[in-house]
Amino acid sequence: MQLGHIALFQAVLQTGSLTAAADLLHISQPAASKRLQQAERALGFALFHRERGRLVPTRQGLILQGPTERLAADLQRLTQLAYSLRPQQQTGVRVICTPTLAHSVLPLSLVAWRALYPDVDCSLATEHTHALLAALVAGQADLGLTLQRIAHPGLQCEVLAQGQMQAIAPAGFWSVSEAGLPLQLASLGGLNMIGLDDKDGLGALLESHLRTLDQPVKISTRVQTYQLARHMVAAGQGVAIVDPFTGLAGSSEIMKTSEAIQTRPLSPPLLVTLYSVTRTDQTLTEAQQALLSELQRTAQTLLTENLLV
Repeated sequence: MQLGHIALFQAVLQTGSLTAAADLLHISQPAASKRLQQAERALGFALFHRERGRLVPTRQGLILQGPTERLAADLQRLTQLAYSLRPQQQTGVRVICTPTLAHSVLPLSLVAWRALYPDVDCSLATEHTHALLAALVAGQADLGLTLQRIAHPGLQCEVLAQGQMQAIAPAGFWSVSEAGLPLQLASLGGLNMIGLDDKDGLGALLESHLRTLDQPVKISTRVQTYQLARHMVAAGQGVAIVDPFTGLAGSSEIMKTSEAIQTRPLSPPLLVTLYSVTRTDQTLTEAQQALLSELQRTAQTLLTENLLV
């Protein structure tokens, strides 16, 4: 099958109609019909049969459906990669960040930045750090944000802000007097905790500290993101240790949330750093540099105004 055959096959699968498939591919109906006939003649069997006015895949067509979907997806990714390698004629901004930063630092930063650059195209994506790295190296993003330092010869990391990991618990878990004090790490012993995936860099660091406690913690549930940990805590499922941005208090005037949780910094403090990541061969445009500066200002404001430094 040629790429054109695969594209038409997928379009007919999606629409159930040769006419609609032709519209989807921006070709004429006769051209689509001719292409389908060519594909079936080359294969030696029919790909579709008509049923109640729709084109339905034959047994052979159903077998080919999965492999051709994967080929089509690979082709789309290849097209996007090739497009990203072209010299940029516009000054758009493509940002990729870890999920927790998409709920705090990034949206707040964009409010002020957009006031200065109302017409600049901006695309946002979230990925875990390993996928974030790959997207930046491939030129699919201009600016990355992560809480883990990335060591790669083609990328450079810049420290934007630094804060402390926070213990969070359901509302009322700690008394008013306790809630105003740092939480001793040893106090976590014996508590029911929401654990972070230990493949996460910060999660692995936290696990190493928890293993030193005289009384082990009880981790019955593990999650992949800090935001999910926060939701679990708010639902009364236990205590969690999260990054300072996820731990922002619900009473904050900067970050408002409907979830009722209590937040306490750890003692001794476990520091966490917010990094920006860009390619070493990249020169940031004025708009991109302005967003980077706003991200740094916002992150530092969030940490200082919530006493999480």
